[in-house]
Amino acid sequence: MQAITLLKDTPALESALSFYLARVNHMVPLKPLAWEATGTQIYLPLWKEHADEDAAYLEGVTPRALPKIAKKLDDWADEFPEANHDARRSHASDVVGAALAVVLHERGWKLHTEVPGDARFQDGDVEIYPFRVMEDLAEGTLRRRFGINSVRPRESLPWS
Repeated sequence: MQAITLLKDTPALESALSFYLARVNHMVPLKPLAWEATGTQIYLPLWKEHADEDAAYLEGVTPRALPKIAKKLDDWADEFPEANHDARRSHASDVVGAALAVVLHERGWKLHTEVPGDARFQDGDVEIYPFRVMEDLAEGTLRRRFGINSVRPRESLPWS
């Protein structure tokens, strides 16, 4: 049994807690937001900001280039400013994921955020998890799992 099941009227409890924390921290109280709206209302603006901040790293990068970059992800990640290798690699993957998420949304792909931190975009029968793309390409699993050809690799995407 999950602990959350022991609570009664969790929406009211969450609301009361957020109002209390806002008052204590002198913040504007949060407005209720349906979980289905978090992707477009919360995550997309953050991803757009992230992609814009790191646009210089994405200059000249197209979907067609992603498999080659993924095979040499460690080399490409060395261009990022973090102190250790794992943080640079994570940053590099995240910036591609953020840019790809923004572009997919702009092109009409439906965003699903059922699992926090694991965004999924869908266009018909094709699904892409943009924040897994670089690791999946590096491991050779993207084409098999998500159908990379659906990303229209000949197009140059406007990352920023």
